[in-house]
Amino acid sequence: MLVAAPPFAGHLDRLVPLIRAAQDAGHGVRVLTGHARLSLLQARGIEAVAPPSLPDGALEQIAEGFGRISGRPGAALAQLRANFDLLPALTADLCAELEVWRADVLVADSVALMAGPAAARTGVPWITTVASPLSLHTSGGTPAFMGGWNPPRGWPGRVRDGLGRMAQDAAREAVFALMRARLPPELARPFRPDGSETIYSPQAILGFGMTELEFPRDWPAAFEMIGPLASAPSFDPPPDLPDARRAVFATLGTHLHWARAAWRGGLERLARDRPRWLIVASEGRMAGGAEARTGPPNLITVPRLCYRRDLPRFDAVIHHGGSGIALSAIAAGLPSLVVPHDFDQADMAARIAWHGLGLRARSLAGAARSLDRLMGEEWPALPRFAEAAARYRPEERFLAALARVTGSA
Repeated sequence: MLVAAPPFAGHLDRLVPLIRAAQDAGHGVRVLTGHARLSLLQARGIEAVAPPSLPDGALEQIAEGFGRISGRPGAALAQLRANFDLLPALTADLCAELEVWRADVLVADSVALMAGPAAARTGVPWITTVASPLSLHTSGGTPAFMGGWNPPRGWPGRVRDGLGRMAQDAAREAVFALMRARLPPELARPFRPDGSETIYSPQAILGFGMTELEFPRDWPAAFEMIGPLASAPSFDPPPDLPDARRAVFATLGTHLHWARAAWRGGLERLARDRPRWLIVASEGRMAGGAEARTGPPNLITVPRLCYRRDLPRFDAVIHHGGSGIALSAIAAGLPSLVVPHDFDQADMAARIAWHGLGLRARSLAGAARSLDRLMGEEWPALPRFAEAAARYRPEERFLAALARVTGSA
């Protein structure tokens, strides 16, 4: 099994439990990813290499070098162009790995756009994994990436959704036409004749989420929701936290560097206004490091946190709407205050608020009352959603999909 994924915690790290399950089932596994995460995988006994053509830090620069993407079409196009410029060489690298390593199956994260062309050229079966299933194209239901729309309550909302889907389809066609010279021929069009997206596998698309959390919509024929997966490094010891009346965990994820100064300022104001509360802020530094106690004494900064192990120590979570932390908060039975910043985060915020799992705020600057409400109210839907999250068996579903796609079932 060859795995292809970018070196980002929200994508690569969440594949680790599936990789370990495959290894335990007797599969040989090799991972193709960026240089920054090779040591993390190797420390876990996972064979990993970087594509020969990929400069160290290139993918990180694409992810962070264009600032905010939402609402800035020029920045979005520039980021896409930078991604597409890497595709020919990365596709050749992946084809070589598949052939030399004699892989029986390719498992690729949804943003590894070279997966489809490489699978087509080598004839290797292909599985797509999707860290944020709500981002998938839909031919029915409420589209994502429209600022966090809620489901329609009547015909005006259904008309709105239809127009939104039409606009997105037209935008996809326009972008692919504009970028066609940079794309492999296998990605010349965004959609196949059956309406499925060419960037995802027609054989199996595995979503790391919960059907219960999603709004009513159509899913691709190859799609299966296998359950929430969130794997943060657990080599670090648990943080040493003092007793407090209330404990709140806050994270902006591992990206969004352009927003971190304002985020930090907002957390400091919240901590000063609530001196009996403890706020633990993750910097999203996957390389690790020491705790820091600068600023208000009840604000502790940690480089990262192991969600599964450490979230039960808190009463609530403030986050940006990333799927990993959102699902981890649900699994831990904690209400969320979601402050979306970019990408599909507003759509996750809409789902959290719609299902009664927390609140949504425009910014931390005006979030004090929302946080008080979050801590003061009951959230009766949370236990039901936490139980639903616990019922998923993502490793088992992944192994079943692996057997199905390779014909070994």
